[in-house]
Amino acid sequence: METPYPILEHKDVVLAVRHEALVIGILGIVGGYTTPLLVSSGEPSPWILFGYLTVLTVGVLGVAAYCKWPSFNYSSFIANQLYICLWFISGDYDEYLGITMVFLIIIFGLYLGVASVYRVRDKTFLFNHQTALMIFTLCITGGIIYLYGRFVEKVKPIDKTAAAFFKGIGLVEIFVFITIQNSHFFSQKDYDLFLSPEQLSLSGLWMIYAILLFIFGIKERNPYPFLY
Repeated sequence: METPYPILEHKDVVLAVRHEALVIGILGIVGGYTTPLLVSSGEPSPWILFGYLTVLTVGVLGVAAYCKWPSFNYSSFIANQLYICLWFISGDYDEYLGITMVFLIIIFGLYLGVASVYRVRDKTFLFNHQTALMIFTLCITGGIIYLYGRFVEKVKPIDKTAAAFFKGIGLVEIFVFITIQNSHFFSQKDYDLFLSPEQLSLSGLWMIYAILLFIFGIKERNPYPFLY
């Protein structure tokens, strides 16, 4: 990737922050995310691509938080999802599956952190415009991990442990997301004689999670999901 292109595009974002010009910033984001496509040599370079996208995403999310520009969050989210889709369509992920999974987890963690910060700051419940975006990311990341478990199961039918591990992780992400996003709501003061309705809700979620893992373990005839 040639150096002048990222520098020129990132300059636009710096100018946007300095002059509080949202339109200039969005144009800079568009340029920043299209740079890999413009300077690509046609050969797969996942370490460079994913490293660049990670650094760019961190910068964009930081600017969005500093300037209170939520549109930056949405723009970067859409761009990352498009790159993920293009990467899987290209078929190069088979050879670079490890770095692909690392990138997906990092991106998921970044947007999870953004949604959590907004939720704590605004003291809002799960279903709002910020966390709705996070749910979509969760579905993509958890779905890819689950499908990878299915892939392992088909390629290596004997290795049931690895397949169960990835499937279980997909389920774990859903329930961990729910509890983290609503930790304040689920930690209300206990009632004198019993749990509060909020804590009962949390208990119900974990009960559903346990039932799903139990059914999954019985169906797969595999004890490893019970470890979750």
